[in-house]
Amino acid sequence: MNKLHTTQEWEEVNDRFTFTHIYYMSSGLVRKVCGYVPVTRRIFSNGTLQNRTSVRHVRWDGYGRCYSINNNNRLRRYDLHFPSDM
Repeated sequence: MNKLHTTQEWEEVNDRFTFTHIYYMSSGLVRKVCGYVPVTRRIFSNGTLQNRTSVRHVRWDGYGRCYSINNNNRLRRYDLHFPSDM
């Protein structure tokens, strides 16, 4: 079900992401959130494969759906699931 959520609900479901900016509606509900998600990348260095953790800049709409910050690509892996929606 599509329903906008409060800042407190966003903080409760967030466990591994970093929020940098929260946009609100006039009613005080969250409209959009920008932030970072951790991404593990395999890098070939000195003849060996290594896993390095970096961050990816993303945005979430008010319903918890994640998108790339540069374009409109949906990143379902990083969607936030609110317990009141289930």
